[in-house]
Amino acid sequence: MAATIGSRIRAVLVGILIGLLVIAFAVWGVNDVFSRQTGTYVLKVGDSEVTANEFSRAYRQTITDMAEESQSALTDQQAYDRGIHRQILSDLLARKIIEVDADDLGIGVNTTTARELLSEIPAFKDELSGEFSKERLLMALSGSRSGLTVEAYEKILVTDLRQQQTLPAISGGVTAPIQFAEQRYKFITEQRKVKVLTLTEAAVPPAPEPTEDDLKVYIEANALRFTAPEYRKVTMLRMEPHDFVLMDERSTAGVTDKSKLKDVYNNIYITEDQIQASYDYKVELGEMGSPAKRSLVQITANSEEQAKEVAEKLKEGLSPSEVTSLLGLIEPISYDDVTIDAILDEETAKAAFEMKEGDVDSILSGFGNWVAIQVTAAEEAQKPDISTMKDEIIQELLSAEASNRIFDKVGQIQDQIDDGRSLEEAAEIVGIPIASYPFIDRSGTTQDGVKLSGIGSFAGVAADDEILKAIFTADIGFESDYFDTSTGGQAILRLDQTIESTRRPFETVKDNATSLWKAEQVETSLNDLMIELAAKVKGGETLEAVAATIENGASIEELSLVRVSPERKLGPQLNAELLEAAVGDIERGDGPTRMTRQIARLEEIKSNTDTLGGQYADLVQDQVTAEIISDLNLAYRQAVLAEHPLQESTDRVKQIMGIDLDTE
Repeated sequence: MAATIGSRIRAVLVGILIGLLVIAFAVWGVNDVFSRQTGTYVLKVGDSEVTANEFSRAYRQTITDMAEESQSALTDQQAYDRGIHRQILSDLLARKIIEVDADDLGIGVNTTTARELLSEIPAFKDELSGEFSKERLLMALSGSRSGLTVEAYEKILVTDLRQQQTLPAISGGVTAPIQFAEQRYKFITEQRKVKVLTLTEAAVPPAPEPTEDDLKVYIEANALRFTAPEYRKVTMLRMEPHDFVLMDERSTAGVTDKSKLKDVYNNIYITEDQIQASYDYKVELGEMGSPAKRSLVQITANSEEQAKEVAEKLKEGLSPSEVTSLLGLIEPISYDDVTIDAILDEETAKAAFEMKEGDVDSILSGFGNWVAIQVTAAEEAQKPDISTMKDEIIQELLSAEASNRIFDKVGQIQDQIDDGRSLEEAAEIVGIPIASYPFIDRSGTTQDGVKLSGIGSFAGVAADDEILKAIFTADIGFESDYFDTSTGGQAILRLDQTIESTRRPFETVKDNATSLWKAEQVETSLNDLMIELAAKVKGGETLEAVAATIENGASIEELSLVRVSPERKLGPQLNAELLEAAVGDIERGDGPTRMTRQIARLEEIKSNTDTLGGQYADLVQDQVTAEIISDLNLAYRQAVLAEHPLQESTDRVKQIMGIDLDTE
């Protein structure tokens, strides 16, 4: 049990104050205090703004990071639907609140201090001199996806420094006493013994048959259950990557005139030259196989003769440090297991990768000085056999060519529609098949109850939320703009006809309404029986005594509850109430499954007598500390926002994300 408790506690630890603030915004909400405003900002606390550029940069960085991590990219609409923008805004708001408070407190950091910090960052130091290198800074910023300038990066450093001075004033030094941790440990590990009476539908009489009037009243009260959905019929031109066929020996078997196959838009031919070129490119990028690597030592000499002397002494077996000490040279530069582009000097890199393990040589470096090089380890490039990678390469080429053709064809079709042609005419001119779909509802189900889910990897309309959304937002009689499908394709559609949502005829819903009505009657009877028996137990009768009055459908069980693991044999609400009850309390409620009701009595509360110590003591203490800090942060947030009104431009956020302003 200790391991389980430890893992659960570890899962809720909070590391830094900003993280706690972001969590507080997520829990308490951000939208509730925001209003639509105009201006160039997306977020504003008092007079301090988060600009559109700041949000755009953070959003694009987040989307890129998520795509790399999951190996699949989200569309802007998917990101909006998942609330990615809310998470980013929460983070920006947390930082802005601290920044505004730092202004109020008069905490300042000048640019000189920021630049001093910048010069101490190892990534921006020259490998040879160890001094700050503006070239390396510019290289790092240009090579990143952030799009930051040096000035913008310095501004971020200033903000971080101000936060480092502000945060300790809020929660610095807060640590929960170990006694708090001990109380929490006893609280979450106490055991509660309960006795539970469970009632099933067998405990009450069967429901009577409803009259027609009963059913009509029930149907009227539950109109949505018995209303036919809206149905829409569309004509759609849809192109998906899986529509394209690789033209190889298998797919062309039995075809007498193969020349005609080249005219079909979705037939793709891939040559051996294409496969070889893709393979070579992947090897060059390091996506296949492994590049050559070297471990080496480079010693800078004062002349050609001295460089040769250094090389000779290395050959004699002296260590690089011994050589530099003996000849009064600067410390050697070491590279461990690096690729050729990781070596700063091109001439040194070129020479090292022409040498074998153990080789020593002296050369004129690209910086104009003489150096001695000793290769201590060498690993040559490894290339996989192209035959083992051929199928993978073909699939990648097929997918890329399919995407290119889809893009080209959609552009051609859109041009035809812009010229006034119908979707059918445009499809015929461009040579793309078009399909007319039957009436379907918002789930992609036909009037006959058939769900258009597709076959195998061929996703049907019902399996594509983007297509369903386009169908049910289209205007009747007009071609839509092309849109992306959820499986990487593109489509254009026209809404041809709609059937409005209507109440289903009584005769068609009578049987279903009867079943539902009878089920509700049983539920009502169970509720009444549970209330009656619970009153008897509270009046002094035992659970066993009241259970004995029920011929069928009543059972008693003893259970043990702990806070870290809900009891599955109890209804969720009843489980929660018993964890807060006192010994002797009677609780009642729904059981863990439908058509069950439960009455429970808390029999005993048994405290954990184990001593809290070691790593679990630290974990529990950290948890309690985090909760105290979270409370402080919530109070801090409310205090700052009380003095500095909070606003958000929701329209501008949508514009940056490319979302329709009518989207909710």
